[in-house]
Amino acid sequence: MTKYIAAFLIALVSLSSSLKTEMLAVLPEVNNANMMDISGSELYIMDNEQIKVYSLKDYRFLRKFGQKGEGPGELLSFPEAPFTMIVHEEKVILNSVYKAIIYDKSGKMIKEVKFAPFWLVEANPIGKNYAATKIKWIARTLNAWTWILDPGMKEIKKIYETDLPSSYKTMKFPIPLLCTFARCAKDRIFIFDQQKDKIKVFDPQGNPLPDIKFPYEPIITTDAFREKVNYAIKTHPVYKHLPPELMKRFYTPDVLPVFRECRVIGDRLYIQTYRQKGDLSEFLIIDFSGKLIKKLFLPGTDRLQLRLNPGSTFAFQNGKYYYLVEDLDEEQWELHVMNVD
Repeated sequence: MTKYIAAFLIALVSLSSSLKTEMLAVLPEVNNANMMDISGSELYIMDNEQIKVYSLKDYRFLRKFGQKGEGPGELLSFPEAPFTMIVHEEKVILNSVYKAIIYDKSGKMIKEVKFAPFWLVEANPIGKNYAATKIKWIARTLNAWTWILDPGMKEIKKIYETDLPSSYKTMKFPIPLLCTFARCAKDRIFIFDQQKDKIKVFDPQGNPLPDIKFPYEPIITTDAFREKVNYAIKTHPVYKHLPPELMKRFYTPDVLPVFRECRVIGDRLYIQTYRQKGDLSEFLIIDFSGKLIKKLFLPGTDRLQLRLNPGSTFAFQNGKYYYLVEDLDEEQWELHVMNVD
């Protein structure tokens, strides 16, 4: 019996040490981090309308690019659909509501593509093409389509469509806002519909592959989460000014969507859900068959964002979980890391 207790304690200590957090650096150049990603030995942070790049070896500030505006190479954000950033191989793609700007990693603009009258959720590279989700109000109901786009971001093939629950016809608007978004591996497109509990999969040409189903427990909405939603609405730059009658039309479902944010890294899917333990957020790590490899609760991810496109200030690389923390007392942004393998 004693040896079993000893083995349990060793395992417990090992688990605690493996999930120990460490602050790596203060990032004084960052003012309002919206998203982050890691590519090779560089850390990319979307800070308002700019991309700020740091060395992941010594955390030196390397360069910045992008600016606010309506001209070529400039972006305007919308509170309900802020920018998203995709870092892929030698490209950095900034998506705003009505256009995408593609840079090389040095910050040189390669091209700019406009999408009006659609709203662009985001465009993800798949080979030389892109998988992009666009949304538009049709008959007063929000609709989403996922397309394969050519290298010039012209539509090739529609592979998925759905009606979203936000509707002026029924005058009902869920919070969190629900949408559809895509993530890409080298040979697959994954579509995450927040109204579903399985992942749609397509090959690079848009042909359907078997859906991915995986084990998870339904996420029941708690009173604490409803309070967080109410606070987010009351402090949001747009929602807080809406007429009281319209404010009554917002609702929080009794069961929350399983997909909050998702990343594809190697042959694994990292799914952030809406399940919380205090200020920790649940992550499910699964393979492409749907097998659950690991379930973790990680810090730095509990901020509720009222946005149609997912955004996050975390990244995974080589068994490590990197995340940003805003220290309000010191008025600074910090980079933290945990071992999760």
